[in-house]
Amino acid sequence: MVPAMSSRSVESPEARKLVGARIAQARKALGWSQEKLAEALGLDTITVSRIETGRRQLTAVLVMQLADVLGISLGRVLGKQAAPPDLVEEVTSLLGQMTPERQATALEVLRVLARESVGDRAGAEAG
Repeated sequence: MVPAMSSRSVESPEARKLVGARIAQARKALGWSQEKLAEALGLDTITVSRIETGRRQLTAVLVMQLADVLGISLGRVLGKQAAPPDLVEEVTSLLGQMTPERQATALEVLRVLARESVGDRAGAEAG
């Protein structure tokens, strides 16, 4: 598991490396190649490699696009929240056993559940 950042900005080399490692981790959890991520983002593979290794500056827009394409929260990309390692391992293993079509379906189900969870928490905080 990649450690969370404290108050370091995404502009610092150390922060870029941490964010890049989380992006690589999320990409691999989906069973995606750098080429597939690059295609989904409209970038070239060299740029994706530079992002994952922390050698490219990240704009807020690009970080949001990465989170959306990878189906993870901005907090997860920035290290503000993390799933337990055993859960990540289990989900990664299960996704790896699926066809790409099933992976897409599973990801969409997880996105729906995550959105519902956010709504549930907001309702609980309001009540």
